[in-house]
Amino acid sequence: MALASGAGPLVSADGVTFQLDDGGPGLAGAWLFQEVAMPRGGWSLERDGGGRRRLRFPRPAVDRMEYLIELLHADGRSELVCDPGNPRRAPGPFGDKSVIEFPGYAPPGWTDPVDAPAPAGATADLAIDVPSLGGTMRAALWSSPGATSSGTRLPLLVAHDGLEYARYSSLTLMLDRLSWRGALPPMRAALLHPMRRTSTTWASSTSSGSAGSWTGSTPTGRGTTRSRSS
Repeated sequence: MALASGAGPLVSADGVTFQLDDGGPGLAGAWLFQEVAMPRGGWSLERDGGGRRRLRFPRPAVDRMEYLIELLHADGRSELVCDPGNPRRAPGPFGDKSVIEFPGYAPPGWTDPVDAPAPAGATADLAIDVPSLGGTMRAALWSSPGATSSGTRLPLLVAHDGLEYARYSSLTLMLDRLSWRGALPPMRAALLHPMRRTSTTWASSTSSGSAGSWTGSTPTGRGTTRSRSS
């Protein structure tokens, strides 16, 4: 079902009013789907008698939030969709989400462009042995510019689901720029590949504080080194 774009959300300092085209008899219900406030579910957009569904949502303790709208159709089907009246979008591994920016929100400082392009750190593709999971895990190891020597011990940031995280959050661009500005020490970041986990394997792999086999300051594995422009 394609809903009319409508007027979009009404944002204020203390909350947001979500608005949606009524949808007629083919739409049995609509709910806000969000992950920044409790309860996460049960926020129903109710008919206002004027051809729309509305929900007043109090501002959570955030300056920015992402959300979807869950539609329940009269035939029993349900779907999650972006807000048709809100053009702001944020990409993610499971698709786009709509975005609300409350008054006072400001993008992180590292997103501001620098006068000269920040040197890009080097990234090495790795395959890490993970005995507790009975196989190997794909990963990428980012190193600060000039810190690629394998014999140098450096702080290590480990990002679970890090390859997707870097793709959708510009993690390595942030590391490049903050390193260039002197806000970070020389360091490395291990970006782990998303993987399916069970409660048993997850507990086993994390009980020792490590998901794989590590040697010195870098994970074991072989791969090529590549650089990326900022």
